[in-house]
Amino acid sequence: MFTLKGWHKATLVYIGTVIGAAFASGQEIYRFFVVYGRSSIYGIILSGFLFGLIVACVLCKTHIKQINNADEYYTDITGHKFTSVLNTIISLFMFSSFCIMIAGSGALFNEQLGLPTYTGIIAMSVLCAFIFIKDISGIVVLNTLFTPLMIAGIFFFGIYLLITNKTEPLFFEAGTFNNRLCSTMVYVSYNTLTTVPVMSALNKLINKKSDAIKAGIACGATLLILSSIVWIALFTNNNCTAQLPILSAIYNLSPIANALYIPILYIAMVTTAVSDGFGIIKTIKSKRNIKTGFLTIIICTLGALISFSGFSQLVGKLYSFFGVIGLGVLAVVIIDGIKYLFIGKRQ
Repeated sequence: MFTLKGWHKATLVYIGTVIGAAFASGQEIYRFFVVYGRSSIYGIILSGFLFGLIVACVLCKTHIKQINNADEYYTDITGHKFTSVLNTIISLFMFSSFCIMIAGSGALFNEQLGLPTYTGIIAMSVLCAFIFIKDISGIVVLNTLFTPLMIAGIFFFGIYLLITNKTEPLFFEAGTFNNRLCSTMVYVSYNTLTTVPVMSALNKLINKKSDAIKAGIACGATLLILSSIVWIALFTNNNCTAQLPILSAIYNLSPIANALYIPILYIAMVTTAVSDGFGIIKTIKSKRNIKTGFLTIIICTLGALISFSGFSQLVGKLYSFFGVIGLGVLAVVIIDGIKYLFIGKRQ
């Protein structure tokens, strides 16, 4: 009987962090790659390599130096002041991601169910508020359990699109950045903001340095394959301008297949929103004595209001904003961490 090893679990957790609703819907790959044309496939390849390198660097360092959280990780590099600033940036990014998931629910209700956008926004906000108030923190663990389902769903439905439709995309709008390299680095950058907090907490799952390297290779390879499938699927369909391009493409080919993919996408939205929401509440409560109920009302209300800006707009603007801010973090994590790939013993 096959048993998941520690590095297998670390791999699933990280992939589950990266392939949220924005990825599963195709919106991320469209915004940061597809709009730059066919040559953007090189950006997909570069992002897969960088994701793998970053995971290996972070896990190797946390294993060798026995680091158990992000505060210890960043303090080891730059001291307490930078760590405090970075924690604020990460919290703001998590809130932005929370808003994007609520907006995604609105887009899903509107484009797939024919309901007003606000119904999806309200539904997600109320669901998250209920979970936060009841403190059903165990649901966050489901993110790990649902990751294999999301991987399988993206893989099989992406392949389904490839073999059933071959048309030229009708999208070509201007990209957010001047070139595909900048866009690729920003995409990797904002995902790196949550890499250290997530991976440093998984130190106990890594028993030796080779496990860290295996996890890095597995993460990079899996994300490269999934990103490539989504990229090709979007390039061979003319639904890229929809807020949920993958779902729109699947629906045009098979309403049944579309109905099967909708739960996968909504699960990604809920688990990501709940994970980010709990993270924000935990951070604020650790610094301020504020009741969970009051925090929940504030966070969910603000999230709902911001989400009316639209799913695709928020993905493009908020992720891009934090990606630019996070470029320095990306550089520091790689420059500091790469030496630990060549250190053989714990310090």
